[in-house]
Amino acid sequence: MKELGRALMVNETQLLNTILNNVVGFDLNPLAVLTARVNYLLMIADLLEYRKGEVTIPVYLADSVRTPAAGQTLFTAGAYEFPTAVGTFLIPAVLCTKERFDKFCNILEESVRAQISPDAFVSRVEGNWLRQNGSKVTAI
Repeated sequence: MKELGRALMVNETQLLNTILNNVVGFDLNPLAVLTARVNYLLMIADLLEYRKGEVTIPVYLADSVRTPAAGQTLFTAGAYEFPTAVGTFLIPAVLCTKERFDKFCNILEESVRAQISPDAFVSRVEGNWLRQNGSKVTAI
């Protein structure tokens, strides 16, 4: 993509955004994800000076077979059901956008590592949401 973009004289900012929006990966193995993220970063390193805002490397620890599904019951409507090895998690649909989900997962990972309570986690998510959007998350 870099070679083609340069051959077509695409500016570096647009080329970086095109790569980040179109080259995505996932794997079940955490080591494979880490390795892929490092390789991805090395491949786009020369374009990073042209970024506008934060860059998230779109390589994820995920299972392509067990995908989330929109909730269908009274209690799960407006949320996505994420099946995991430890149970099913309900995530509000409002958080399941490309821009928001990665930030949500970062807060989740930090909270798990810090062993904070579920109530403290919800407060962190709501605080982050309020700072960015000025309105409260209605369900988690």
